[in-house]
Amino acid sequence: MTAAVGDSSFEDLLTDLAASFINVEADALDGHIQSALRRIVLFLGIDRATVGRFDDASRP
Repeated sequence: MTAAVGDSSFEDLLTDLAASFINVEADALDGHIQSALRRIVLFLGIDRATVGRFDDASRP
């Protein structure tokens, strides 16, 4: 089952995930991001997700 963007349970998931990052130690951050992304993927019922970083400093 795929959740609608306006679904309150999706909002609850995002709220829970955001709160869970408050006291994460720097050395545990990568693992915590992976765990959070896994929860989002499972909730949405999709195969995979990716997080990327864009650096404006590398732009001409």
